Amino acid sequence: MSDANGNIAPLTIVTAAVDRIDLSSPLRLDRNYRISGMVTYTGYSSLEVFMTLNAIDDKGNIIDSERVLSARFTMVARDKYTDKAAQVNPLLLQNDEERRLFKIAEMIKEHKKTNSQRTLSKLPPTAEERIIMHDLWLETNSYITSLYKSSTVPLPRDMAWLDETTMESVTLCFPQERNIHNKIFGGYLMRLAHELAFANASVFIQDHALYVSLDDFSFRAPVNIGSILRLTSEVVYTQRESNTFQVAVRADVIDNTKGTVHNTNTFYFTFQAPNGPIKKVIPRTYSDMMKYLEGRRRHTMGSYIAKLEQAL
Repeated sequence: MSDANGNIAPLTIVTAAVDRIDLSSPLRLDRNYRISGMVTYTGYSSLEVFMTLNAIDDKGNIIDSERVLSARFTMVARDKYTDKAAQVNPLLLQNDEERRLFKIAEMIKEHKKTNSQRTLSKLPPTAEERIIMHDLWLETNSYITSLYKSSTVPLPRDMAWLDETTMESVTLCFPQERNIHNKIFGGYLMRLAHELAFANASVFIQDHALYVSLDDFSFRAPVNIGSILRLTSEVVYTQRESNTFQVAVRADVIDNTKGTVHNTNTFYFTFQAPNGPIKKVIPRTYSDMMKYLEGRRRHTMGSYIAKLEQAL
């Protein structure tokens, strides 16, 4: 970033959110890959970086036109002296492809903004979602003998209680994982979350789970060096028609001196079972119902982005 005189502005660029990471096909050990990135959208202080991964031959040519992986990151510019939001240069669109990418990014951000305004932590479920909740309750009511006790009637083999898919890990955050701001690097947190999600997903299907995508999330609060990081994962939604399912990983920082816990962010991973049908995960409590509906919303958002990229 530079001013009218060509001087470099005193800015730092930080990762505000990961909008989407999709893996279209498995990575192969016998191929080389090239990652490319470009800024596709800018706001006042934010900018979206769209990255793709393609297989290449020995001469550096792309083997086929289909992307192996695509990712969207939202970065934010801050004044390095005041740490306040700083304006970035506007984006000059020069061809149809750049205008197409800008339009996709604009529509995704508008859709995300709309969804954030009707989040389940602010508003009750929609009329359609309330019908889904009621249908789930009717389906599972026969397996619950009391509102205050666990089920005493075994579930069918193709069903699983959501609250019984939990898997946790605890990590001490050491200095070697710090970024330039002396906080724990966000990519390290993503790696820890992915490893736990993969382990949980593989146990859930009793097979080697295939990664499909990472849904959007924001870094709500930094993780300090020396923090006790607790990750809690659950299978929150299953789509049996496609053998795909979502694993949510909640990241909490435990302050052992104050006895407090605060959430930094929640990751939503989509996996696929490569061999055969998966169990249907079902909620037992209202809290689990909200997790289920959030997972369903995330699945719908992923389908929306995929169709949007194909249509434009």
